[in-house]
Amino acid sequence: MRRMVGPPGLLGRSILASVLVAAVASVATALLTTHAARLSAEREEVRVAHIDREIVERLEEYGRGQASWSRAGRLLGELAGASQTKIAVTDVDGRRLAGSDQEQPSAAAGEPTAVLDPLAGLVADAMADPPTAYDDLSLPASLLTARPGGADLRAALRRDYDVIGVCPGLPAADGELPDGLPSTFALVIVCEDRPPTRSETGSGPLGRTARLQNAVALDQRACLQRRDVPSALVRLYGDEAPELITLHLPEAAGPDGLTPAHQRAWEDCATSSLTRQLRPEVAPAAVLYVTETREVQRGLLSRIGGMRILVALLVILAAAVLASLLASRRVLRPVRRLTAATQEMAAGDLATRVPVVGHDEVARLGRSFNDMAAALTAADEQRRRMVSDVAHELRTPLSNLRGYLEAGRDGVLERDVAWTASLLEEAIVLQHVVDDLAVLAQADAGRLEVRRLPGDVVVTVDAALAAMRGQADARGVTLVRRGLPVASAAHDPLRIRQVLANLLSNAVRHSPPGAEVSVAVEEERGDDDRPWVRIEVADRGEGIAPEHLAQVFERFFRADPSRARETGGSGLGLAIVERLVAAHGGSVAAGHRVGGGAVLTVLLPGGSG
Repeated sequence: MRRMVGPPGLLGRSILASVLVAAVASVATALLTTHAARLSAEREEVRVAHIDREIVERLEEYGRGQASWSRAGRLLGELAGASQTKIAVTDVDGRRLAGSDQEQPSAAAGEPTAVLDPLAGLVADAMADPPTAYDDLSLPASLLTARPGGADLRAALRRDYDVIGVCPGLPAADGELPDGLPSTFALVIVCEDRPPTRSETGSGPLGRTARLQNAVALDQRACLQRRDVPSALVRLYGDEAPELITLHLPEAAGPDGLTPAHQRAWEDCATSSLTRQLRPEVAPAAVLYVTETREVQRGLLSRIGGMRILVALLVILAAAVLASLLASRRVLRPVRRLTAATQEMAAGDLATRVPVVGHDEVARLGRSFNDMAAALTAADEQRRRMVSDVAHELRTPLSNLRGYLEAGRDGVLERDVAWTASLLEEAIVLQHVVDDLAVLAQADAGRLEVRRLPGDVVVTVDAALAAMRGQADARGVTLVRRGLPVASAAHDPLRIRQVLANLLSNAVRHSPPGAEVSVAVEEERGDDDRPWVRIEVADRGEGIAPEHLAQVFERFFRADPSRARETGGSGLGLAIVERLVAAHGGSVAAGHRVGGGAVLTVLLPGGSG
């Protein structure tokens, strides 16, 4: 037969929970570590990209102002020192052109960082900004900024030229000048596609830049004429400035700009002219290598290592399991004792108790178990006593009934009226016991029917006294009512009469002949200012012993351990009184009467309820 595997015990569940918690914490730690490593790597990439971009920009600017990279070593050294890197520039074939250190390898190692092409950048700048006025130069602004004499040429363009010769090249009348010329002396000249002579252009950085500008402008002019693009050629003359030629496109200055066809023609002409004229003037295309010299900051995952993290996670899991095992054993030890004690109690040993140490939750559970065991023991003792008392209360009338019946059967007693009266008396006793038990059962089940109606409690008391007067007269006891003539309270007259009947019956039974039993009705107010009606039944009997005051309302309690019928009833009357008064929202108490005797006080909520 295959053994069924049940669910894991508390220890197993505790260890499993700890393992799950540790696993979740470990996975979360690993994820956070990976995330931190990724962020660190991303920050490092951004930093390196920023450094590389600055280096490329500086070297592109250098290349626009120099014809080669051979003298870039000083600049490369400055950039390498500021960025903590090594920098090398090679040609497209890998031959080293310049570097930040003194080494001269034949080629740079590693992956290239970028391609340096100063000429391509200049051409792109020129195509994006076609000349629209006579004072727009054909050389890009980025070239003039990097080239010696470029800034001087731009300053002289607006300061030193006072004579302007315009060769429009447009379908206009002879002698007509285009718009936008300055207020200096301007004239229309014959178009000549020749550059000025060296003497006319000047020498030095300014003269060299002016000659380069003139060559580019004339080259662009010839290209545009071949493409039928309208253009204007301007020659500028000054006393102390080199002769200068500029080219502009009047159509580009219009509201609609160049047409798509003319725009493409301009881009083609600008590209071809600048490439031919500037190739000898700027540094050639080259390959840039940037290598980190400092230790690059690595992420946490890289510094620690994946295997170490895995080992650490396994150690954490093992520690969690061990700690959970130790803690669970400490918690489970008293739980196991509780389980064993519960099983013993289920087997019938109500005297079982568990040792309790400490003040934690498990200790409180142990104390609660001991309290429950004590309550069960008391309830069991009460049950046993009640069964014994019920058996005793029923045994006497049943024995009497059997005796009378057997005597009548055997002819010992004559079956006359006296014999029938004796049988009826014993049956009435049995009926009283059964009725009292039924009332208590209804009260315990919460099904005791009480119909509270506004009314005068004094009227109910008088009715109860009238019903008890015959029994009292038979024993020579006087019944007296004292107190208020009227006392209002919401109550069930039948149930309150039942309460008073039990109290008066006990008082008359325990009072000697010639004694007085009084019933006083008063009104009072409680601590919360609520109205109450107090009913006191007092006698002059032997009273209640002090040790019995707390027990008189228990079921089947009798001060006489012999439970003789002459000294009392079944012991259920006061228990019924307590349940009926509680159903009215009131209370009942027993005490001593000054001068001897007992007094039982019933409190009912006053008013209309």
